[in-house]
Amino acid sequence: MLNRSDITSCWGRWQLTDDGNDILALDYWPQSASSNGVSALAKLAQQQLDAYLADANFQFDLPLRPIGTEFQCRVWQHLQQIPVGQVQSYGEAAGLLGSVARAVGGACRRNPIPLFIPCHRIVAKQGIGGFSGQVSGQQIDLKNALLQHEKAWHYGG
Repeated sequence: MLNRSDITSCWGRWQLTDDGNDILALDYWPQSASSNGVSALAKLAQQQLDAYLADANFQFDLPLRPIGTEFQCRVWQHLQQIPVGQVQSYGEAAGLLGSVARAVGGACRRNPIPLFIPCHRIVAKQGIGGFSGQVSGQQIDLKNALLQHEKAWHYGG
């Protein structure tokens, strides 16, 4: 059975989906999303999110099981190795993964667990790039806020 729970941050609400053992998805919902209670994993995620909000250097330690292609999973593993306070360009990440920037961007766009798998730490060569498939609006505002919280980036555009 899948559990869907709301967790909150200063940036809005997130809907967390888990199967009781692992977190499968995290979707940003600025308004309240429909949930079916608060699972044990959502409570743990909320505690860790609160710790991250208090200290950007907090290291998440959550059971994550993103579902994707072999390449996407390699990119998502790579994202989790980028330290807080640092960013990489799509091209830099692609070079480290033996790929191309567009493919890395596609994997970032399909990241089912943003924030906990920090795709916000990947930026364009010139500019902030996209976030969750968007290149403007609330998602970019959120990416900028996350990077500012981590003191990694400020995008004024």
